[in-house]
Amino acid sequence: MSAWIPEKYNGIHLIQSENDCVSNELVTADTKTTRPERSAAEQARLDRERVVHERFEWLHICNDYVSAILFLVGSVFFLWSEWQEVATWFFIVGSVFFLFAPILRTLNKRYVKKLRKGPIHW
Repeated sequence: MSAWIPEKYNGIHLIQSENDCVSNELVTADTKTTRPERSAAEQARLDRERVVHERFEWLHICNDYVSAILFLVGSVFFLWSEWQEVATWFFIVGSVFFLFAPILRTLNKRYVKKLRKGPIHW
């Protein structure tokens, strides 16, 4: 595995590695770097990957809100003895939602990896 080495050219940082993901074009202060054109199939795959990743991210965010709200409400219910049983159930359900977070991340990575057919670096 090679290390990523930042290089600097005309004030612009480039990151290069064995699997160089930076275009080989010369970058100067007056020119813009353009990436090589992608095929329609490659662009469609990248678009699909982005959509899948965004959907999983939104699910993850919603899951975080639900679990946080359940724990907050459960904590408030613990202030009154007559609500402690309800509060316990809020904590149990909130814990289940906390369990969903790594499951969602795992499913996201597996599904995107299947689309990409290669390693994922995020």
